[in-house]
Order: sequence, then structure tokens, then C-alpha cells
Amino acid sequence: MRASYLFGLPASACSVELSWTLESVPFRPREWKAFQFGELSPKRVVASRDAASGVLDANGSARFKVELPQVETASALCLHAVGRVLDVGGRPVAQELSVPVDPAPLYLGLRAGAERLAGDTPGTRAGRIIAGQPARFECVAVQPDGSPAGLDA
Repeated sequence: MRASYLFGLPASACSVELSWTLESVPFRPREWKAFQFGELSPKRVVASRDAASGVLDANGSARFKVELPQVETASALCLHAVGRVLDVGGRPVAQELSVPVDPAPLYLGLRAGAERLAGDTPGTRAGRIIAGQPARFECVAVQPDGSPAGLDA
């Protein structure tokens, strides 16, 4: 963390604290809108840590190490961090930051197949599943940035 006063001087010797929350969020890359990623009824994952505190150095800086817990989830995660600095008068100034966290190197997506199967009734829509009839699904493996994962991934 780094803090400075309004006119640019470092906010040295001010108290500082950092707290954070890690929570599950849907993985929805724009390029794969038609696909469902993760569990259909995902468990909500939430982990948090109370504020760690310190004092800003002569440069108005402080370092905090954030160790994220291992979580079992098929969802993407988001780290929400809040840093607070108390000026010499005790007034707090806060800044928030949200950062995506990917617990796995790739995500699997599934959608009802867009191609019609032999014997489809004329007028039925592609991608619609009818009970008792064959169904086709498409599966993709996608990297956290939304690009397709290689076959060796």
C-alpha cells in the first residue's frame, strides 16, 4: 500500500490496515455466452480475514502478504480488498480493489447442441432438449482469459 497527502508528500508514520474477502463469482467469458460454466447450483464460497495493521514507512508505503486459502469450487473467485489509512488527525481514508482469482487453470463449459439430430421434428429449435429424444451437448475447455484451452491442458 502507498499513501500520500493531498499535495504529494508521503503519508509517513500513519496507521494503515488491510482487510479482504474472497468470494465465488460466476465465470462468464464474453466469447462463450451460450455455455454454462461451473456447477448448476454452486456452493457459495466466502472467506475473509480481519484487518492486518501496520504503519507506513518514510515513503508512505507498507506491505501486506495476503495468503488465500485453498477452496474447493468450480467457480471463479474474486478477492475484494480494502485498505485504510488513518491520517495524523485520525481521519480514515479507504480504497477498495477487486481482483479476479482463478482457482484452476481452466474452466469447463457445457451447452445444449446447436446442431439438429437426424429425425428432429421439423419446426423444433436447435439447442432445445425434448424428453425421451436423443440430445447433443457441446463441451469446451476455456482458460481464465476466455481463450480456448489446448488439448494437452
